[in-house]
Amino acid sequence: MVKLKDVLVTCRHATISDLEIGQTGYITPWIVFPDDNDDMWITNSSYCTEKTGTRDTRVTRTKDSVLVDLIPVRENYGRKRRPQEEDIKIAGWI
Repeated sequence: MVKLKDVLVTCRHATISDLEIGQTGYITPWIVFPDDNDDMWITNSSYCTEKTGTRDTRVTRTKDSVLVDLIPVRENYGRKRRPQEEDIKIAGWI
């Protein structure tokens, strides 16, 4: 069983765009979404340095974007929306 104090140690209040180039973090998969052109985006959310609970999808920062673990496509992840200014276009899949 994961203890709250352990999760607080590994989760950061920093966002994905704060990751250093080449640094890896873990996010919840449902923050990944397609836009109207079917380009994939990720909301600029906080991350954990280790897998914890539902934050089990690995992201790695590149120079201009992020690489994301390939995630299973589920209907609730496929809601299209317009990217916001803070969202990051996904460069590719790990």
